[in-house]
Amino acid sequence: MIYDHIDNIALYRFSAATLKAFEFLKTLTPDTPEETFELMGRDLYVMVQSYETESEPSPILEAHRKYIDIQYCIANEEYIAVAPLDESTIKTPYDDEKDVAFYHAQKMMTLSAMTPGRFVLLFPTDEHFAKWAAEAPCRVKKAVVKLRATLF
Repeated sequence: MIYDHIDNIALYRFSAATLKAFEFLKTLTPDTPEETFELMGRDLYVMVQSYETESEPSPILEAHRKYIDIQYCIANEEYIAVAPLDESTIKTPYDDEKDVAFYHAQKMMTLSAMTPGRFVLLFPTDEHFAKWAAEAPCRVKKAVVKLRATLF
């Protein structure tokens, strides 16, 4: 997991595909339409979405194998919980077609405050869940980048 602000991207040595994703994220505003933007076909795409955060979200975490997620906050705020995959109990086995498996929440999770400009980069070794209200439930707008792990 990498948790940081988009203004600090120059501090990292990311691949060209990863940098392309961050350059696209820098263009997003609260007025960006909610849709999927393909930057490199299904190897690199961005889903812009919004939803209501929850005071007590379902403690089910997800993890992916084929893709790295970059979750980026555009408007409002939420917490995202992240935990190491190797200490988990599986709830739903991995679905290769959907590239997801679900796990029971753990005692040791990191909560990251997602405010505008903040991102969390999640590797296949990181399980996670979002939609956690920071102070009070609100409508958060975010982008979820799906980057094929081999391009990282």
